[in-house]
Amino acid sequence: MQVEKLRKTCGYILYIKSIIALVVTIILIFGGITMAIMGKHMVDNPGQGDNTGFEGAVGSCSTAFVGVLGIVFGIVSIVVGCLLILDAIFSMIHSRKILRNDSDIDKSIKVCIATEIVSVIVGIFITVAGIANIKEAVGIILLVVAVILIAQSIATIVLLSKLKKLNSVN
Repeated sequence: MQVEKLRKTCGYILYIKSIIALVVTIILIFGGITMAIMGKHMVDNPGQGDNTGFEGAVGSCSTAFVGVLGIVFGIVSIVVGCLLILDAIFSMIHSRKILRNDSDIDKSIKVCIATEIVSVIVGIFITVAGIANIKEAVGIILLVVAVILIAQSIATIVLLSKLKKLNSVN
């Protein structure tokens, strides 16, 4: 009875979290595409003013540099989004296996623990981004999201470990 309840709890938590993760990472990918396109536009059109002297050259160089940073951050965002989509898909597949109570769910439990460890690492990166932007509202929002993500992931790892231990006993 306890194993069944724990199995369903872990399965539903992971399944709902994987659906939310898919939506968020799709937004991350589209944000990365937009950032890369706008960075490319800034690199192609660096000078917008009538300044032809030193100020114009510095302004054009600064605009081109910010454009290159936009391209780099956009590409990094796309790559991270693709990796997190794979993580969410693995979590979704294996959480469904846990919910269906397949005969051998040990592999699924191990995969789900690994995806939760990835979530803790992502939460740490979100925490760093939140601390870097703490003076703005987005920094506080990022910190709240990071704390929720890390707490949920650690709690799920504990539940999955208990499920693995109880499943091996039975």
